[in-house]
Amino acid sequence: MAPREEQAEIFGCLEDETLARLFLAGFVPGTEPLSPETSQCVQAAFEVIDPRAVMTAGIEGDPGRAMAGSMAAFMVTTACLNDEEWEEASRMTAMSSGEREDTRCLMSALGGPGQMAEAMTAAGEGDFDALVEAGETCGLDMRPPPVQSPVDPPPTPRRPRRHRRPRRPKRHRRRLPRRRHPRPRRHRRPS
Repeated sequence: MAPREEQAEIFGCLEDETLARLFLAGFVPGTEPLSPETSQCVQAAFEVIDPRAVMTAGIEGDPGRAMAGSMAAFMVTTACLNDEEWEEASRMTAMSSGEREDTRCLMSALGGPGQMAEAMTAAGEGDFDALVEAGETCGLDMRPPPVQSPVDPPPTPRRPRRHRRPRRPKRHRRRLPRRRHPRPRRHRRPS
């Protein structure tokens, strides 16, 4: 793999359409060529989501921004696919048809692919208002997960040390031979 500087330079040299196709190939492999309707839908989202900025954010060490942009592009793209493209892409993605319908409902409630991309990008930056409102329309809970402050684990209790008596040195005793007691004799009874 090329160093970060070279990767950024390569992304800088690619045309926008080539970069968008490269970006989409990672989400929905095997769906090329996209139908004209799907292409228009995805292009409307990519007016908001800049694939070049998302890809270079990943290279430049901003994984949060890269992940938010990638997730927004993925959700909008899956909502834009027509049925045949979805059938092809569903083999590669882990999304069910119900989840696809949910993303389509969100896109419709938000007003289209560009608005969905804006709402998803805003959610990636912490503003979930538009997404929550659209989610309520579709019966989805799009609220952000609760913020949890990092909690230090409680210290592990130490077992109290038991006071041990110092061991006494072993005395070397001379072993005496075992005493043998004579066995009592059994008397036989005369028969």
